[in-house]
Amino acid sequence: MSEGQATPLDRRTRAVDYAGRYQTLGYVADRVSQAVLACLKDRAAPLVLELGCGTGETSLAVARARPDANVIGLDISAVNIAAAERAKAESGVDKRVSFETADFMRWQGPQVDLIFGESVLHLVEADSSQLAEKLANTLRPGGQLVFTIPRDCFRNDILFLLRRVWSIFPRAPADRMALAVARRVYSDLPDDLLRDRLGYLRLIPERTDGTKFRDLLRRNGLSLVRREIWPVTTLLQASHSFSVWRKE
Repeated sequence: MSEGQATPLDRRTRAVDYAGRYQTLGYVADRVSQAVLACLKDRAAPLVLELGCGTGETSLAVARARPDANVIGLDISAVNIAAAERAKAESGVDKRVSFETADFMRWQGPQVDLIFGESVLHLVEADSSQLAEKLANTLRPGGQLVFTIPRDCFRNDILFLLRRVWSIFPRAPADRMALAVARRVYSDLPDDLLRDRLGYLRLIPERTDGTKFRDLLRRNGLSLVRREIWPVTTLLQASHSFSVWRKE
């Protein structure tokens, strides 16, 4: 799939049920939170926004590590936000963290010092130019945008082609087979977490990290500070890039 070729999925037949639960794996939350904290080291009392916060692990980790920070977590899943609220109640940082069920494109919140999203920007159902504009407008001057996203590369082209082929097969038997394999390969992960990931075997991104999306960010006053390839943890996971952008 070439960068910028959006493939919107009908909400009734989309591959992933975004209204379900999405729990961030512990090592992923730690890796992302450390990257965010590194970007905040010169920012006093920052206001931080997480897009697609899932069940809140990364937002809470950032708040714990930075006692002067306030964090807002957005997710379109009410189930996710309910779980995040439960985790927040036991976190000891509940007064500095707020979670909200919201679509970022419709969210009317304050400007922030840093926006971060771990593997979420490619899921936002919007025109890429509108998304880039919304991201830039939500940042304060000097603010940073930190995200991981599937990148434009041959490996992902093949992977997304395989996902298209996989989506042809009847869902129920295909999911049973995939779950049986996943149980053997990832025996240390809970069954409900494995079930939660099944839909991603059919997911085609709305956008990838390539020339077109980067140009849109630049046109909205953002400058690329850092970009690197993010580690791939499974064969069926799309290769992601990690990027940091700054608003001029």
